[in-house]
Amino acid sequence: MFIDEHRDEDVVEPICRVLQVAPSTYYVRRSRPPSARSIRDAGLRPVIRQIHSKLRRLRCPENPRGAAQAGHSGGAVHR
Repeated sequence: MFIDEHRDEDVVEPICRVLQVAPSTYYVRRSRPPSARSIRDAGLRPVIRQIHSKLRRLRCPENPRGAAQAGHSGGAVHR
């Protein structure tokens, strides 16, 4: 989270003001466990990075067969 990454440099409240987020919202969000969606998204990141890396090596990203050539099984990765 952006605020967590920069809270050592500044106090939370000014960062929240610039981002137009109430500080109370930030603190509530920090105390909540991760959502099912964020857990699923985190699990997809390595898969997406691997596919992207393979597609870049094919040097043909506009090729519609590129994903199949990269070994992607066609599982849903959209929201």
